[in-house]
Amino acid sequence: MNVIDRSPFRNEEGSIGLVDRLRGTWQFGLAWNKEIQSQDRLVSQMKAQLKNRYTLVRDVVLPGLGIPIPLVLIGPTGVQVFYASAIQGFYRAKEYSWAVLESRSHRYTLSKPNLIKRTSLMSQAIFGFLNEKGFQLEETEPVLFFSDPNFHVDSINPAVHILLADGASRYIEKLTHNPNILDINKVERISSSLSEIKSDTDLSNTDSKLQIGSLQLYRWQWAVLAILGILQLCMMIVFILVIFMAT
Repeated sequence: MNVIDRSPFRNEEGSIGLVDRLRGTWQFGLAWNKEIQSQDRLVSQMKAQLKNRYTLVRDVVLPGLGIPIPLVLIGPTGVQVFYASAIQGFYRAKEYSWAVLESRSHRYTLSKPNLIKRTSLMSQAIFGFLNEKGFQLEETEPVLFFSDPNFHVDSINPAVHILLADGASRYIEKLTHNPNILDINKVERISSSLSEIKSDTDLSNTDSKLQIGSLQLYRWQWAVLAILGILQLCMMIVFILVIFMAT
């Protein structure tokens, strides 16, 4: 399987350094790092089972869409749009409804974010973009993947395909046996269209720089330095208090 990674956080080796992890967490929240790990787990499974007829484009940011679409798989059997999550617990998926089982009340209550709607909207966005480019696809399949074995779901005709950790291998194997609907040329053209998007939300272009003295850094870099400075100050205060109490 060919992989095209458009993430602004990964280096040439495909890994994410400490500063970029802080940067990603700063922008997308505390769950971002676990979602990346979930994506990597699914990608590893795909690499082991899919041949070079398939291409995976990571972190597609469509024009006007503020968040990246994590995984888009293009192959002879069609286009799949994946969203990966590392959440745990008991959930219920019914059409577009997404609910979690509360431990105290033992009742299902609507959960946010609604991962079914999120995955469906991402798939619709890819579908609309590709059809505007003239590919005339009949559909793109939305797939919601959960990597944690402690996740459980009661599915009642969900609007997206729900894929559990222990079912990933079977899903990918079944995928390769589906009827071919795209020729190799179309797979390559779709992959190129998604990988060559010039997005105004690309962090490398939107982060404006600030200069203090001779030091010029991006805003997020100044934010990281400020956090490190605060942590160092707190450590100094604790150290002084420890010495004061010891005397």
